[in-house]
Amino acid sequence: MNRNSFQNSLLIVVVLGSSACASQPKVAEEPAPVGQPCPERRVLVVRNNSGGEVEIVESRRGSGARTVVAYVRTGVQEISIRNDYEYAYSARAVGGRTTIATTNRTRVSDRAVELVRECRS
Repeated sequence: MNRNSFQNSLLIVVVLGSSACASQPKVAEEPAPVGQPCPERRVLVVRNNSGGEVEIVESRRGSGARTVVAYVRTGVQEISIRNDYEYAYSARAVGGRTTIATTNRTRVSDRAVELVRECRS
């Protein structure tokens, strides 16, 4: 193999390899919510398709304190929450330590539990 053919082959391998890396699926992240407080009341819509009960945990940003505010069985449930974006909400299996979902981020690959803030009148 002469030098030019080796360089061309190497170039093709590099181009194919870089295009394959660029096409890998990425985890979608929802931006941290910004907005006005609800005029009436704010709810957290919990869609639990995990097959088990989950606990909903409230935490004030930056404080580290966490409080379980609800337990949700499989299905969809609305929970009244604070009308303040200083508080974040997450879900985990009852008695578990691993976070399954948060109000700030949803992993496309794992939608067993989804948390969505909404306004209600």
